[in-house]
Amino acid sequence: MSSATVAGVYASALLELADERGSRAAVLEECTGIAETLRSDALLIEQVESPRLKQEDAKNLLRSIFAEQVQPELMNLLLVLVDRGRFAQVISICEEVVEISNAQNKIIDVHVQTAVELDAAGRTRIEPQLKKRFGENATVSYEVCSELIGGVRIVAGDYLVDASVSRRLTEVKECLLGSAIPPNVWEDVSAS
Repeated sequence: MSSATVAGVYASALLELADERGSRAAVLEECTGIAETLRSDALLIEQVESPRLKQEDAKNLLRSIFAEQVQPELMNLLLVLVDRGRFAQVISICEEVVEISNAQNKIIDVHVQTAVELDAAGRTRIEPQLKKRFGENATVSYEVCSELIGGVRIVAGDYLVDASVSRRLTEVKECLLGSAIPPNVWEDVSAS
């Protein structure tokens, strides 16, 4: 995304206000929390966006949930989004806040997916290599992704390393499906 998108405009404005008030770190953490909360509870977005719920009732609902937990500038953003009928974009706005801040601070998010949970020793081995490749400001997150079958997938921005068993099996499948099989291959087998 970019600051030219609707999410980018709101995110940039929130970061500018947070900088003025010295609350950038708190706003970043809270944006991450709000995005996670709303991803896991899509019903809240539906309720707030529902035409059956009056705007003031939607705003009161948000105040009851978030007022004690977030910075005033973030709470005001949530209320403005309700006023402008854009609350459905709150997750992308919160993600954009983090993305813009990371870009400004030259922080890159490195997402590591493995088929099984990496223990502390495995993480200790891989993190220095990732920081060497992507910079000391790289933040590394881990996810168990059983469909990989084995191996690892690393995503950092547009950079992708897929050393998973799943990818290799897909390549083998594509190779087999793409290769020409002689028509008499089965005749030789049945003759023996």
